[in-house]
Amino acid sequence: MLIKNRWFSVGELVLVCWLNGFAGYFIAEFTTTSMRLLALMLLGILDIAIIIFMGHIWLKQQNRLSYLRNTLGWIKKSLTYKNIRFEQHMAPEAAHMLQKFTDRLQIALQHQQDPESEWKQHLKQLHSVSDKFIVVTQDLEAVSAHNRDTLNQLNRAGQLAEGALVKADEGKSVLAESVQAVGAITDSFQKITDIIAVIDKIAYQTNLLALNASIEAARAGQAGAGFAVVADEVRTLARSTAKEASDTQDLVQETLQRVSHGEKLMRNTQTAFQGLSTASVEMAQIVSSVRQDSFSQAHRLDRNNYAIMKTTADMQAIIKPYNRASSRFDRGEVKQLPRFRFRPQWVPQSQFAGYYVAHELGFYRDNGIEIEMLDGGPDTNPMSELVKGQIEFGTTWLAPSMIMASQGADLVLLSQIIQRNGLLLVTLKEKGFQSVEDLKGKRVGVWGGEFNYPVQALDRELGLGLILVQQGFEMSELLHEEVDAALCMSFNEMFSFDDQGVDRDSLKIFRFDELGLQFPEDGIYTSRRVARKYPQVCKAFAKASMQGWQYTAAHPDEALDIVMKQAKRSPFPTTREHQERMLTEILQMVTGGSENGELKQSDFNSISRSLEAIGQIDQAVEYNQFYRRDLVA
Repeated sequence: MLIKNRWFSVGELVLVCWLNGFAGYFIAEFTTTSMRLLALMLLGILDIAIIIFMGHIWLKQQNRLSYLRNTLGWIKKSLTYKNIRFEQHMAPEAAHMLQKFTDRLQIALQHQQDPESEWKQHLKQLHSVSDKFIVVTQDLEAVSAHNRDTLNQLNRAGQLAEGALVKADEGKSVLAESVQAVGAITDSFQKITDIIAVIDKIAYQTNLLALNASIEAARAGQAGAGFAVVADEVRTLARSTAKEASDTQDLVQETLQRVSHGEKLMRNTQTAFQGLSTASVEMAQIVSSVRQDSFSQAHRLDRNNYAIMKTTADMQAIIKPYNRASSRFDRGEVKQLPRFRFRPQWVPQSQFAGYYVAHELGFYRDNGIEIEMLDGGPDTNPMSELVKGQIEFGTTWLAPSMIMASQGADLVLLSQIIQRNGLLLVTLKEKGFQSVEDLKGKRVGVWGGEFNYPVQALDRELGLGLILVQQGFEMSELLHEEVDAALCMSFNEMFSFDDQGVDRDSLKIFRFDELGLQFPEDGIYTSRRVARKYPQVCKAFAKASMQGWQYTAAHPDEALDIVMKQAKRSPFPTTREHQERMLTEILQMVTGGSENGELKQSDFNSISRSLEAIGQIDQAVEYNQFYRRDLVA
């Protein structure tokens, strides 16, 4: 059963107003005069209550707009501070460090023939400058991360602005209908007043007629005695009717004055809503402008961040040959298997089963390399670590790596392990969405980052005007009907529906790859520096990893045992059943494409066009420069 927990919507308010009008019609047609007057007065009180409720809605919208203004002010202040910090402090400091490093390097090269102690002193100075430059790099990366958080806040502000605009438009429409309804009620009360006046005149005329009848009966003497009694009764009834009509007219006039006052308040509220709607439009335009500028600023920050990370890595590469231990290792004086570091992009789970199997069963050692398996997670970024030279191999999705490479990051793809896109767009069948076009203007739950790229590409291609809303991983936003559709992974969050007892037949599922948006996911990456220096190691790592995946496909139960052993280190609790379901789906995505991890150029070209269309890249990197198929055995 779906859970609903919300206040009255605008649509329900319109229904109340409609029922009010229907009740007025029913009263006018099918009730007696006395009941009619009483019921109409009760309806007047109900309409005053509706007016008060509309005022409550208006105050709520005012508070929402106030929050939006405060959020936007915070965003502007945050962006300004971070931009000034980068331009006035970090960028000059980085340039100073780089110049200092260059000067030290020249001095060191001039003194290569000096005694060993003096040479070590110069080498120590070089290391010191390099370490300081690394600190600057880390600081810049933190600024970039904060800037991305700011963009998330800005997206939230944009959603609030759009929501306030929609609610303001709905409020304007309801208020216009309510003003018309109150006007109609006022007209009805005026007609009632006119009817009462006619009744009063009739009572007056009846009283005169009864008086004349009494006079004539008196003239007739004994013969008119009975008629005189009837005339007196008619005159008494006429006086009573006149009194009741007068009292009722006073009561109706008082109610009419209250309704008129309510109509005036309603019109004032309507004017306020029109002002709110105008302010919401202006606020939405401002947010859109700031959002565009912020995206451009984030793009420049990321580009500078990658450039400085690359410079840091180059500095370390320059220093390394002059370190005696490194030189002895490079000349082969130390006889041992070369050791390299590998980090997946997330915590231990079946998504990375092939690598765990290759490591556990010795496939990497059999191919002549020693691999140190490092855990991924929410606080790690393998691609950033690759660029800085902190690891030699890592995994990530194809789209974000292409964006980084287009911005100058030192990244190359060795093997595209997962060929298909497991990202799904899920909605409830009861909503009646038969195609993605039916989602036009609807609210879609997303996670952000690389998960958003297919959604943005779909939105841009079909012109859907989707409203993106941040969601969690339990699909509760969709089940509580807070969003109309939600993103989920076929090998992970889809199982949340099963665990919560939701029948999959009640879901409508759209696969992005079936919509023509093929965004392949996990691939093996390294840096050009590592590929240039250790080409045979790169071949060995790609080959052993593929062997691990092939063994996993052939022996899923044994592979699952290995995964559960690794999953003990995960900060997120899991079960064997969950990992088994994930592994089954992952293997379909791995073996669903090329057996040797080839990146299809058609997929590469398709993603390049999509990323350019949504403004994530200015110009795509060359296919042959990005994908090193020559390093795949």
